[in-house]
Amino acid sequence: MADTKPSEHGKQEGIEESQQDRKQDETAKQRPGQTDQAIHDAGTRRPERKDNPEGA
Repeated sequence: MADTKPSEHGKQEGIEESQQDRKQDETAKQRPGQTDQAIHDAGTRRPERKDNPEGA
């Protein structure tokens, strides 16, 4: 075990991954909060549930 430094290739992959994470975080911050699910629900064709699991 003469060489204990991480390989350059592995280090570069880690840097790219963290940059990608940062980009995704920035994109998520620009999105208005909690509207994704509402848009999805409005776009689905399923009928509303009739069994109401919370009010049982």
